[in-house]
Amino acid sequence: MGKPRLPRMISLFAGGGGVHLGFKQAGFATVFASDVWAPAAATFALNDPSVRFHLGDIRHLTPSQVAEMTGGEEIDVVVGGPPCQGFSTLGDQIQGDPRNSFFEAFGRVIRWTSPKCVLIENTNYLRSQYSGRYEEEIRRLLESLEYVVNVKTLNAADFGTPQVRKRVFFFATRLASDFAWPEVTHFASGSAQSAYATVGEAIMDLADAEACAQVPNHTVLRHSETVRARYRLIPEGGRLPPPQELPPEIRRRNFGNTYKRLHRDRPSLTLVPGNNAFPIHPTENRSLTPREGARLQGFPDHYVFAGTRAEQCQLVGNAVPVLLARRLAEAIRSHLSNVATLATSMEVGRSAPDSSLIQLELPVERVIRTNGRSRGHTLTAVSLFTGAGGLMLGFMRAGFEVLASYDRKNIVARNSALNFPQVPHFKRDLEELALADVRSHIGHREIDVVFGGPPCQGFSIVTEHVGRPASRRGQISRECGRPEEARDRR
Repeated sequence: MGKPRLPRMISLFAGGGGVHLGFKQAGFATVFASDVWAPAAATFALNDPSVRFHLGDIRHLTPSQVAEMTGGEEIDVVVGGPPCQGFSTLGDQIQGDPRNSFFEAFGRVIRWTSPKCVLIENTNYLRSQYSGRYEEEIRRLLESLEYVVNVKTLNAADFGTPQVRKRVFFFATRLASDFAWPEVTHFASGSAQSAYATVGEAIMDLADAEACAQVPNHTVLRHSETVRARYRLIPEGGRLPPPQELPPEIRRRNFGNTYKRLHRDRPSLTLVPGNNAFPIHPTENRSLTPREGARLQGFPDHYVFAGTRAEQCQLVGNAVPVLLARRLAEAIRSHLSNVATLATSMEVGRSAPDSSLIQLELPVERVIRTNGRSRGHTLTAVSLFTGAGGLMLGFMRAGFEVLASYDRKNIVARNSALNFPQVPHFKRDLEELALADVRSHIGHREIDVVFGGPPCQGFSIVTEHVGRPASRRGQISRECGRPEEARDRR
């Protein structure tokens, strides 16, 4: 007998790798990870070079790229934390905000890979922001892709991480079995075995940074004497006194959140991904090093972060705590195993739930008949007279790969660059567009559908016909050789 198959995952917006490491510890294999930031890619290369890493904006990913990176493997879970700031449907939404399309891109990867489960994480503030609109939009996105959605806020300290860090998680599944969130194991007022882990337990052996110089990423920030003078006034577990109580030479108006000293006997405050902006050490008059921050996030010392000290702090501060990711991964693996057990019981004829309750996973590929033969592939399309892109967005949400977009207006080109950066757009007058032009733009790809909304004023039967040339949409469709198929699928 061979080794049992490890469940497969994709990590998007992978950052410093907290999710990847936690899922790896729980027995998952990362098929590929992606992030737009070079230090994230370098960190993966240092710690797990066997993982395929896509360095780039996921809004530019194509189905063929994703298929190449997955190698045709079945995907069990897609995990990521796409930014949500630009995604609101409120009236003050900024339509041109490029962050609007991160969730669209996240959804496309889900459609293309058809995973059994999806896990999205974000700041807990998302649940109350704009009266919960962001939460509702994420739910709608996942439900539109035929997933059952569960939402819960989890505190990393409740699962053994020495840091109070609340994050909201969206778990979505296509499987029939129930999902159980991980059970809390640590408590603020627990016994010696179940009490919150503390800062002292995690980092006090690193207090003498010079003596621990061989520990990776343990680089002390060289503070000015003015900053150190302020630090000396902050008690353990406390904050800087009000400005009016400070000596005049070290006062300033706003001290932000960096002037907080941690306490050895408590969990850490939430680490923030600012520029070297970690809290102050419990006993030393300095901010935490990236390694101390990594300890408070659950990373082992052999896990090395790439980049400058400031970049290391951002990678650490943005990460999902490793132990929390592991507990979630264990819960997801149990969920997957329950379905596998159900399938086995059905095969051997034991009792099983009504099959009508079992949700079948639908592949993202369609079956197309060409000359009487079937072939499976992702449907492709070309957009003519693109305009604001409503028709194109609808086709993309239905799983089409749009190979090219055409319109002669400058404003359409600007809109396409903002909202459809993954679709090659060409500023063309359709009366001057030839098949050779289209072929030069899309190569040898086959076109399944040509769609668009050509102006009709010149051939209306109501108004006087003014002899406008025949529609180039029809001509391009005929030249592409699939007018009947295009009409059949409308």
